[in-house]
Order: sequence, then C-alpha cells, then structure tokens
Amino acid sequence: MSGFIASERSDGIMYWRYEDLRRDTTDEWTRTMRQVMQDLDVRHGHFRCLVHFATGAMPTPYLTTEALKVMRDIPPTLAMSVAMVSENNMMFGIVRFAMNKVAKTDYIRFFDTDEEAITWLKERQEEFE
Repeated sequence: MSGFIASERSDGIMYWRYEDLRRDTTDEWTRTMRQVMQDLDVRHGHFRCLVHFATGAMPTPYLTTEALKVMRDIPPTLAMSVAMVSENNMMFGIVRFAMNKVAKTDYIRFFDTDEEAITWLKERQEEFE
C-alpha cells in the first residue's frame, strides 16, 4: 500500500498527504495527478491542492525525476494553485530545485500550516472566477 492519501474537501480543494515517497507512492501520485489535470483541463477547471508531506516523506531521486516530468506536462490552459506544507524541511529544498528546472512555477507556494495554505487556495480561487 502506498503512502499517498488523496481526498477532496467539501469546498473542492484537494488534500493530498504523503506519508512516504517510495516508488509506489510516487507512481500512485503521478497517475492521480495526470488524471486530475486532464479532467480539470477538459472542464476548464482550477487545480487547487494542498500538498502535505509527513515527517517520513523523504525526497528520492526517483521522485525528483517523476515530479519534473509531471510539472513539464501541465497543460498550459489549466489554472493551477498548489499549497505545500511539510513536516520535513528537506522537501522544500527539493521542490525548489524542481521549480528551478521548469519554466512556470508561480502557482506553487510554501506554508507552515494547513490553515494558511487553505486560506491562500481560497484566495486563488477568487482570482480565477
């Protein structure tokens, strides 16, 4: 069983929690991410997601490679807002590394708490309405 737990809040914000970043977790995340992006792009939706990394979610070379592929494949027409919270500061470093490898990353923000992240995601929704 992977360490990726995906749910959706009643306000439409996706809540994706990572207990670990093993290969099976990364594979489940990439499949889910690609499917959700495709579905939202067809509907002209807004991808709003709070990504929460647990303490055990340690970055791996495989995760980095796959994350870069996903980031490069984001449809240019898809509105994106990703708020990240991590119990492990190493994750922010690896995400920043990945952000430097792709062109458009202004849709990603880092937060200390889930509450701060949710507030920002709600504000971003207003920008796209």
